[in-house]
Order: sequence, then structure tokens, then C-alpha cells
Amino acid sequence: MSNTTFKLFPDKMGATTATQYIGKKGEIFYDIDGITPIRLSDGVTPGGIPFGIISVNQTYNPQFTDASGTFAIGGGLATASYVLQGLICHFRINVQFSATTTYGTGQYQFNLPFPAVATTSVRGGTLHMTTGTGAPSKFHIAGIVDTDESTTAMKLYYFATTTDLDWKYNTPNSGFWASSGSQNAEFDLSGAYQIAS
Repeated sequence: MSNTTFKLFPDKMGATTATQYIGKKGEIFYDIDGITPIRLSDGVTPGGIPFGIISVNQTYNPQFTDASGTFAIGGGLATASYVLQGLICHFRINVQFSATTTYGTGQYQFNLPFPAVATTSVRGGTLHMTTGTGAPSKFHIAGIVDTDESTTAMKLYYFATTTDLDWKYNTPNSGFWASSGSQNAEFDLSGAYQIAS
């Protein structure tokens, strides 16, 4: 009976990343960043064959803005987190608005933590308005990242009667930023997508 059991010995491979390393057929290698999967060399392919799932839970800055980059959320707060399992990223963003006069003119959007491999749509979002014209109100919010335009910017939409429309300064409610006092509103969205390897 031949010996088919092998023990791993760590060797530092210099500046080569795991996605570029080829190695010898059967070698197992990895990056020490803790977020890329372990890889098995086939002796030909840079990066080999990824296997195993590493789960990482992190917070990140979602950079909530309008498409021109001028939107501010007043004294509010934008927070986000993600769980990365292999090439699948589960994310959650929460934005708490306060009174502002700088609300942009373009469609609202935020940045994903990693570039998406393909166009993705998520529909698990809600805008809760508690003060201002038309409050209290709730709107269903969707997010779409169109990789023809960007692999990281997720544009935001609200559900109208028959279609999704751009969420921006004067929609879905023209009085959203018209409150004379503090603007109490909160937005959340969560979903999952495949990241570019």
C-alpha cells in the first residue's frame, strides 16, 4: 500500500499572492489574510483550485451618497457590515438621517464591500420616515449593482405601483427633506451577492 497521507509544512513564497501562485500539482497553499480560500495546485492554473470556506465578519464604510457624490446625511450615521463566506458576501447597511440641506440631486447609492462578479438585485430594504411631510411612512427599497456601470456602486430604488423608480431627493416623497425640524428617518437594506475572485 502506497503512502497517500501528506502533512503541510509552511513555506513563505515571497511576494506571490495565492491567486497568482502555480506550484506543483497537489500542493496546498493559501494567503495569510484570512479571507481567501485554501487552494490546491493543478500544476498549471495560477491560483490553483480554491476549496474550503473561510467565514469573515467585518464592518465597513458604505459611503452613502447620491450619484454625484454631494449628498450628506446631516448629523446622521451610515453603518454597514458583511459576512464573507468564500465568494458569497452577505451585507447589511443602515442609515440614520438627520436634518440637512445638502441632499444632492441624483439617485442615492452606496458602495459594496467587494466588487460584484455580475449584475445583482436585492429587495430586502425599507425606508422608515417618522417626521417630515407625509410621515409616518414606509417605503420598500431595492438595490441594484449594474456591472456595466460599476462593480461596487449599488443604486437605490423604491417600489412604485408597477415598477421600481430612482430613490433621490424628491422621491418617493417630495417632502422627505422638507421638515422644518429634525428629519427622523432610517433606511436599511440587506442581501447577498457573488464577489469577483
